[in-house]
Amino acid sequence: MSYTDPDTGLLVLTKQPYEERVLEIDLVDVLASGDTVASVTSLAAAVVSPGTGTVTITSPVASGTKVQGKFADGTDDENYRIKLRVVTTNGDLIEGDAMLYVRDL
Repeated sequence: MSYTDPDTGLLVLTKQPYEERVLEIDLVDVLASGDTVASVTSLAAAVVSPGTGTVTITSPVASGTKVQGKFADGTDDENYRIKLRVVTTNGDLIEGDAMLYVRDL
């Protein structure tokens, strides 16, 4: 599940602590018209608040304007800043940001 935070404009991804699942970030709004993602240079998560948990992201894949990764771990009620870096088919180097909220519902 994902939505855009109205205060920050960042994409917000959500998962539960137990889940290991593929989540997707669409970069269409930051790419030049007709450009696509050629490769993923990095996809990482860092805890923002309130604690010290970690999220593991594996298997980053580029497809069109989207980047997917398999997200695992995370501590309930913690927020993580997602940072990704990609190279586009036009040769642009793009850095994107999102948030991951881990919530045991």
